[in-house]
Amino acid sequence: MTGIQGKNRTVIKLLLCTCIVSLLAVGATNSNVLGPLPQVTSMADGPLAGVPFDIGSLKRNWRSRIEAIRSSGELPIIDIESSFDARAFLKV
Repeated sequence: MTGIQGKNRTVIKLLLCTCIVSLLAVGATNSNVLGPLPQVTSMADGPLAGVPFDIGSLKRNWRSRIEAIRSSGELPIIDIESSFDARAFLKV
């Protein structure tokens, strides 16, 4: 590498560093570049969403279903696996 090419690289590096430092300095001194900041809010400040169900009626329905299952004397089999074979379970 010749001396001129080395000097050009050094000059370019110095110019880039100067540009970066000047941009950082401008950004640090002018805090209102992007406009005013919004006020701080919390979830409690917003409106409440509507509830699409009545929890009291759901609890009453749940209790009546549980009582119906208990009074029948049978335990329901809840199939959470698609490979469940009720015949194999009942043979035991």
